[in-house]
Amino acid sequence: NRGPLSEYSTAQIMIELCDILEQFHSMSPPVIHRDVKPGNIILSNSSEVYLIDFNISREYKPDSTLDTVSMISHHFSAPESYGFSQTDPRSDIYSIGASMHYLLTGGYLNDTTYDGLLSDIIGKCTSMDPANRFQSVSELKRALVKNKVMSVDDPGNSPFSYCNSAGWRGFLPPGFRSGKILNMLVASAVYVFLFCLCFTLKTESTLKAPLSIIDLWTERIGLFAFFILSILFAFDYRAWLERMPGLNMMTSRPAKILLIIFMLFSVLLGAIVIVVNFLGLFQ
Repeated sequence: NRGPLSEYSTAQIMIELCDILEQFHSMSPPVIHRDVKPGNIILSNSSEVYLIDFNISREYKPDSTLDTVSMISHHFSAPESYGFSQTDPRSDIYSIGASMHYLLTGGYLNDTTYDGLLSDIIGKCTSMDPANRFQSVSELKRALVKNKVMSVDDPGNSPFSYCNSAGWRGFLPPGFRSGKILNMLVASAVYVFLFCLCFTLKTESTLKAPLSIIDLWTERIGLFAFFILSILFAFDYRAWLERMPGLNMMTSRPAKILLIIFMLFSVLLGAIVIVVNFLGLFQ
């Protein structure tokens, strides 16, 4: 009702949509949604993306050449959905591309033109030949994250401009990016606690002699920096998981969850050590 979305907002929504579809495409056998379109993408008030209507989804069958039943959504279904061949995860990728075009222009692929920053990605998604498309949603997600549009602030011309990490909010620390009061209060309490804990820390050298002022403050600042960097690491600040060489190939959701758990455990362990050290001052 408010017109096309900005490129930034569209990319943000599609990145989250890729995460959703990755869960289904990675099943054995893969589950194909077959009806990805703007009408089935829901954005909550808290900027969370949901994909609905799995009524015509199906399992991919490697030994089959055609779908048992052909179901299509005009303007958004891949060519193979019309009965020319079997649908597979790349069929959903075609629908993502067609949906992106619609969100950016307010029109369908064959009715409107778009030549913005996401045009190459849309063109590859909507290739007639599945072999020329992105071969997985994780590959598509990496292309979206690395696109120049993700380094440009959202102009705020859409109702979704408040999406997480949009514009200047994307540079705020974890807990403040969503704009939710409860999240910000909890985050503030955590940051203040860590600050007080680190900068009231008193340690001694191995010779039981007090540390010099420089050594003491170096240790305090280093410890505080460790906690802050660990928090940024665990909460994927500025989508660094998708930008760092090697880690951007980590497409498995369980692997990412384990990595985040490990970092949170490291922070918790460090906090326990500091608390024990701090309490020891009063013995």
